[in-house]
Amino acid sequence: EFYRSALQRVVKPDSVVLEIGAGSGLLSIIAASLGAKNVIAIEANHHLAAVAQEIVRRNGYEDRVRIINKMSTDVAPEELMENGSLPSVLLSEILGTLLLGESA
Repeated sequence: EFYRSALQRVVKPDSVVLEIGAGSGLLSIIAASLGAKNVIAIEANHHLAAVAQEIVRRNGYEDRVRIINKMSTDVAPEELMENGSLPSVLLSEILGTLLLGESA
């Protein structure tokens, strides 16, 4: 509930949200459920990205949430464009990357 409350303050209907280190996609799903126009979720771990994609599908947000399976440092700026808009909200709850700590 803490995350939902915090995101309610910044996510608007015209928001394009970028989540770095998406994991299972929880914050992306919350942003979509709050009405974000589009959500881009970046997750480096292939298995977690696949899980996130399935969770997005099961929750019916595949039209607004896009999973990118790459390190955030490998994502080109043009990959962040959604219908001509760059992200206006950045989400991240990075505890460590690839289970071994920060690698950037």
